[in-house]
Parts: sequence; structure tokens; C-alpha cells
Amino acid sequence: MAFLNVLLVLSTLAAAVPANCHPRKVAWPQKKGCGEINIIFTGFPAFHGPYTGPPEYSPEGIDLALRNNTIDLVQSGYNMHVILQGLEEPATNIADRMKNKTWDLTGVGFGQRGSNRPEVTNRLEDVLLLYRENAPLAPHIFNWSPDSFAAAVKARAPLSEDCTNSPGQLITYEEVCTPENCEKVTVVTNGSLEDLLKGPIPQV
Repeated sequence: MAFLNVLLVLSTLAAAVPANCHPRKVAWPQKKGCGEINIIFTGFPAFHGPYTGPPEYSPEGIDLALRNNTIDLVQSGYNMHVILQGLEEPATNIADRMKNKTWDLTGVGFGQRGSNRPEVTNRLEDVLLLYRENAPLAPHIFNWSPDSFAAAVKARAPLSEDCTNSPGQLITYEEVCTPENCEKVTVVTNGSLEDLLKGPIPQV
């Protein structure tokens, strides 16, 4: 009798779930159009003194590559929020920026992923945890050099249309860094690609 009761409960539960109802899974964005993919990307500021990028790139080269890749993606139809900061800033800054928006891709720069310093690896783990908590269905996307993020995005999440005349949005490009750690920073919160092209300004 108890066995029959269990079968009855299971059959009732199965009937209550629609046949076409399946949990959503983490997946690459597909068939998205202009302005329909939101991307958040984090890493170290280019001019952050204590932590630098790959030795074959100068801070000037890293800065230019990151800004140009961001501009490329926005002009190609993607919406971009870039937050670059050092370990002296709390990782929760990233979670704050992720509020009230649905994110389709989450990225971390090679400067954090490729480091052999334990404290940097710990920060990477913290960032990935924050991404999981705040955008659980968004895949992680990684560059393999400062100038490859746009290529990585386009390879994994190509848009379904030509967005030459319908660009995406520069949500924010911000380097969160004190003058003690960064001699100059780029901060653009008004969505202007022209301002982003101008590059960093010295901190006083």
C-alpha cells in the first residue's frame, strides 16, 4: 500500500509539470540582434602599478587595446560595461554594477586569469563567484591577450544581423583606482565613444 501511495505522489507531481517545461541551462547567446547582448568585463586597469598585464605589452598598449576592443564591440551591436580595478578595491563593486540588468556574457581579463600570484587567483575566484550569483545563466568569456576580447565575443556570440547602423550601448567604462595605484585612468559614464577614444587622464 505504501508503495502505491509513493507511485501516486510521483505521478501527481509529474502531471503538475508541463511537458515543455525544462530548467534553463547556461548557453551561448543565439539569434540575438543589435543591442540585445549585455556584456560585463573586468580586469586590472592598464596603468595599475602593483599589477601589470603580459610582459610583452606596455601599459599604453594594454590601455589602447582594451578601449579599442570595447569600441569595436559597441559599434558591432553589443552593450558593454567595463569595470577595471585592482585588488585594493572590493570585488563587490562588480556585483553592484550588475544590479537591475540581465547579463548575457561575463568576462575576466587575462591579467587576472594568467597570474601566478595567489592573491590574484583568489580575486579571480571571487569574481567568478559573483558572476555566478548575479548572472547564473551567463557564460564566461575570456580573451587570450589585451586585444582579443572583441574577437572572442564575436566568435562565441555572433549577432544575427549587421549592426553598422544600429550600434550597441557603452553602458560604462570605468577604471576604479586610487592615485596611489594608478597614475591615470579612463572613466566614461555618459556612453560616449568619442570620450572613450580620448583615453586616460592623469589623477591628482
